[in-house]
Amino acid sequence: MLARTLSTAVAALICCASVFAQEKPATPTYFEQEVKDSNPLRTEQANELDEYILALKQDNARLRKMVPNDYSSPQAFEKSAQGYRQAFCDSIGYPPPGDVPPVAATFKQIGEDGIGTYFRAIILVLPGVHAEGIYIVPKSLKAGEKAPLVISMHGGGGSPEVALFKGGANYHDMVRGGIKRGYVVFAPQHLFSAEGYPKDVRNRTDERLRLVGTSLTAVEIAKISHSLNVLLKRPEVDASRVAMVGLSYGGYYALVTPAIDTRIKVSGDCLPRRSEQRDWLSGSSCLCEEVEGISEELLAGEED
Repeated sequence: MLARTLSTAVAALICCASVFAQEKPATPTYFEQEVKDSNPLRTEQANELDEYILALKQDNARLRKMVPNDYSSPQAFEKSAQGYRQAFCDSIGYPPPGDVPPVAATFKQIGEDGIGTYFRAIILVLPGVHAEGIYIVPKSLKAGEKAPLVISMHGGGGSPEVALFKGGANYHDMVRGGIKRGYVVFAPQHLFSAEGYPKDVRNRTDERLRLVGTSLTAVEIAKISHSLNVLLKRPEVDASRVAMVGLSYGGYYALVTPAIDTRIKVSGDCLPRRSEQRDWLSGSSCLCEEVEGISEELLAGEED
């Protein structure tokens, strides 16, 4: 009896196992393809976009509607450039939000030598945001006289101190040269590094500013422009004669700042040689050699 019962149970288990084995779904077969097989499509995509961009560059109809086109007089040219200027402002989020608080700027004397008197300038330009730099008045300036103002902008990773002290490094005489020629010089500080912050603090700050509708370029142009609001009221400055010069990243700001603030009448930039820059620099690696001649005209009050 027990043997018959065990035999029946084993048979039942075998039957169930057979049923389960029959009900197990078969492994599906999917369509597969090598990833590299679609590489030509990605290449074609890149080529299409390249050709599209080149076609847009060759069709300058949109650009002609925007760029300055009235050369009948300096005033007419400036008026015709307004649309171009506004497009640039819109692209960088200029002006950055926030009213300038009514707080007086400070000029603290930090030293002097045989050619000038040096001040640390602190100017509030946005809520809680200051422009800072070294402001230098030439000793050759006589009482009651006014001199042109030259904004001397340092490059990436630099500072006014690097461009000014101990020979000026690769800046040479970009700051003190103006003082020697009798100009008032303002060497502002822009953000490239800061103790306690990551090495890429500049990029991170720009990314955060873009999320709120502006950019670091816009803020730093505003720092210079709002600084001019203060500096051009100083008794030793001739407000009608303002120039700007910069090295490398400072050269970039020497181009884009006057594009927005037309009180800067002369600009000289010194940029590193790069193949992509040669078209618009006419193959020149540096425009600094032009600055001296321009500045002499500025100092003499000549108009181009």
